[in-house]
Amino acid sequence: MGQIFRPSANVYAKVGALSLFYLIILVLLALAVFDRSNLIRRINVPRSQPVPFTHQMHAGVLGIDCIYCHSSVEKSKFAGMPSLDTCMACHNEIQGTFWLQWLTDRFEQKEPVQWTRVTDFPDFVYFNHSIHVKGRGLDCSECHGVVEEMTVMWKAKSLTMGYCLDTCHRTTWNIEQLTNCSVCHR
Repeated sequence: MGQIFRPSANVYAKVGALSLFYLIILVLLALAVFDRSNLIRRINVPRSQPVPFTHQMHAGVLGIDCIYCHSSVEKSKFAGMPSLDTCMACHNEIQGTFWLQWLTDRFEQKEPVQWTRVTDFPDFVYFNHSIHVKGRGLDCSECHGVVEEMTVMWKAKSLTMGYCLDTCHRTTWNIEQLTNCSVCHR
């Protein structure tokens, strides 16, 4: 029986297999880079809220401290979103726009605003705001950026494990126990 394929067929098969291998590696690398991109991690991506709230006005121009609205930050795991009671402490006196009336209506109906979370951690990560803010004295801007300049809120830092370890746990605090996996992964 004669030869079915020409001798060059082996070369074509090897080049094809090698090309497929490199293509798969290239796609995997592209996916890995894309997964770590700011777009996927929503860094510097403005998050719209149900009410056009501006930190630039409240924290920047008016100088309201973060802790006034996010009152649980010093005593709880969560910074928490402000309740309408907090908003209405000032906005009972300040009226005049559609959105302020909208807030007042929600307040009177005891209907909370469903704020969009901007910064979040996966469920397997334990993070406690009070330890970082009160215990270590971190300023909010160290993780959340210059909020008082943001008209629309966005996540300013990646807050990945690498970011937290390299920025604080290994460098600023330099406490070996804080680099143990079980400190954050519970």
